[in-house]
Amino acid sequence: MSEEENLELYREGIAAWSRGDRDWVLARATDDFEFHAAQLFPDIRPVYEGRQGLKDFWREFIAEPWSELEIGIERLETLDDGRLVADLLFRGIGSGSGAEVTVHYIHLTEFRGGQLARVDGFREWDQALAAAESRPAGG
Repeated sequence: MSEEENLELYREGIAAWSRGDRDWVLARATDDFEFHAAQLFPDIRPVYEGRQGLKDFWREFIAEPWSELEIGIERLETLDDGRLVADLLFRGIGSGSGAEVTVHYIHLTEFRGGQLARVDGFREWDQALAAAESRPAGG
């Protein structure tokens, strides 16, 4: 895939999360997809693997705890190896509490064969760049 196609896939993926379209995301993830959470919220596992892992993450973090959520892209850059780094703004309203939550976090995203292969979450932009340097794409 081209850089532009990866950017568009990522943008569409973030929009799918915001509108609650789990099936869109599942259809565009590799069988061995990995999501490494930024550990910004309690009770979230550090790693979710495969499509079942995505389903689990969706239930544990999207469907159950939030009555409303929106994820916006604040900054998005492509690295030389084709991975993307994104600064995201999460806004949610807690299902039980009604509390409003706003959190910035970072994704380092890898693609394979036109699909999402791996997403690593971080608290800071520099952490994502350091991880990209220490772990080559596909590694």
